[in-house]
Amino acid sequence: MDSELHDHTCSFTGHRPSKLPWGDDERDPRALELKEKLRGYIRLLAEQKGVRRFISGMAPGIDMYAAEAVIELKKEIGGLILECAVPDGDFTGALSPSEKIRYCRIISGCDSVLFVCDPPRPDSDLERDRYLADSARYILAVYSGAEGGTAYTVNYAKKRGCSIIVIDPTNMKVYAAGGKQDV
Repeated sequence: MDSELHDHTCSFTGHRPSKLPWGDDERDPRALELKEKLRGYIRLLAEQKGVRRFISGMAPGIDMYAAEAVIELKKEIGGLILECAVPDGDFTGALSPSEKIRYCRIISGCDSVLFVCDPPRPDSDLERDRYLADSARYILAVYSGAEGGTAYTVNYAKKRGCSIIVIDPTNMKVYAAGGKQDV
């Protein structure tokens, strides 16, 4: 990968609705606060760190929140690129009807789509998670410490030396985790 592109890329990782304190109620004040924090950090990375490319893994929950935030910020900040890194072509089969609609709306507003595994494999989600960390200097994570794909991605990104910004959805505190602590 081009090091210039890598150094100006941020990937997102975070919990699915079942692991968020508000579940799938996006009108909850905590969900609204989190979405504002995501927008704020995306803006900070774009304006202060020169990040232009953002990658979403497209899972329901945080991945989709972040992708929607980038799509909105593209109207205000020129030159932003949203890439959707989808685990594989079977990914949408597990989505609910409303999640599929949201997925399609995000895909229509992004700049590129990558199917990480073709053909699909049992570990497509993990391959996507590694791709997120391998492709970016920065990781913006919404992570409470719970086990799962987000924990895997954060730990893998630490090993890769990524600069990681973590927003804890249980208390909305923000901290740097592992890697290069220059954010």
